Amino acid sequence: MMLKKKLFNSLFTRLMLILCIAGLCINLVVMGFFMHYFRRIGREPYRRNIINYVHHLIEDLGPEPSLEIAREMSDRYLLQISYESPILSWSTFQAPLEIPLVSWRQICAQDDASIRHFRGRSLVIVERGSEKFTFMLGSAFGVDPKEYVHIILMMMLLTGFIVLAYAVIRWMLRPVTWLQEGVRRVGEGDLDFAVAGRRSDELGELVLAFNDMTGRIRTMLQARNRLLLDVSHEMRTPLTRMKVALALLSDERNKAGLQEDVLEMELMITTILEEARIRHAGGKIQRREVDPLELLENVVKEFENRKPGIHFEIGSNPGLIAIDPELIKIVIRNIINNAYTYSESAGPAITVFIERQDKEVVLMIQDHGCGIPAEELPYIFEPFYRVDPSRSRSTGGYGIGLSLCKTIMDAHHGRIQVQSALGEGTIVQLIFPDIR
Repeated sequence: MMLKKKLFNSLFTRLMLILCIAGLCINLVVMGFFMHYFRRIGREPYRRNIINYVHHLIEDLGPEPSLEIAREMSDRYLLQISYESPILSWSTFQAPLEIPLVSWRQICAQDDASIRHFRGRSLVIVERGSEKFTFMLGSAFGVDPKEYVHIILMMMLLTGFIVLAYAVIRWMLRPVTWLQEGVRRVGEGDLDFAVAGRRSDELGELVLAFNDMTGRIRTMLQARNRLLLDVSHEMRTPLTRMKVALALLSDERNKAGLQEDVLEMELMITTILEEARIRHAGGKIQRREVDPLELLENVVKEFENRKPGIHFEIGSNPGLIAIDPELIKIVIRNIINNAYTYSESAGPAITVFIERQDKEVVLMIQDHGCGIPAEELPYIFEPFYRVDPSRSRSTGGYGIGLSLCKTIMDAHHGRIQVQSALGEGTIVQLIFPDIR
């Protein structure tokens, strides 16, 4: 169903349908015009001339029609003749007329003559008193069905031109496909992707502009990450000196608060450096096959004494997955901790659900807390982004937890998806591909 919807929404599919409909209409109009034109132009002259022609043939047969003369006419003019009278009957037909006379459609009647038609063949019947002449005209008279080959050929040529036009238009619009793939790859975070096509028209300029844009974005993000790393590294030394100074501080009243602030700053810097390490290490994380149920149970135990509690569900047996268990524990721990932070202690329990879907293992964590506004969802994985603009310490951390989670999931070639509604709660899905 999704493939059908996607196919119908495709620009190229719609273009092909438009060209096909246009081609069919052109063929029908051209064919109808020619058929109507030739029928209208040729119908009456044909009828008059053929009747006059038959009368001349009857005169050539003489007052006493002769079979020998009729046979000569039959060979010479490619027609068949039969004669019937009370005293004489003969025919040049090789076999009796297979189609009954009633099946032949009468298209013209003039004086003593009538013309009948059946599937491209014509009969001219002349009755003079008790005499009856029947002439079956060959394909040279009237329309031979083989002549329709030219009409069919013309329709095929028109269709061929339309197909060729479609191919040319599709070739001209190829940069649209390139850009579509580029937007998809960049949207997935692959900022190193560049559209490879080269064209000299306006769409080619759009491709170059797209590549230039992604390059600038990549440069800005690299500069931002480099700044974060440099600042984090530089802050470690003064933090160490502050910890030493705090240890020697005699004022116990202020000492505890200052130590807590220093530990929070140290944790923030450690998180930033860990995220950078994972991002740059890429596929070098330490994967091994683990049981996700066992890993999940170990993390859930850390929160068993907190309210509103956790309700653990298992769907189909997920089996084993190849992951770095310590890194995935960080992800699960952060998500569950966020669920507790934004849930009421007296509210419904947090739901943790895991199952295997096809070749993926899906872990879902659902809370019934305050939720996230829809306009904020696209930005929640950005470093230091906080939904609460006041950035109060009572409503969350530094805004780098989800960024770290996404970095870890990307390193595992997995996905993290968030669904939320304000006042209803949040659902976070961790999707692990089967890469064993």
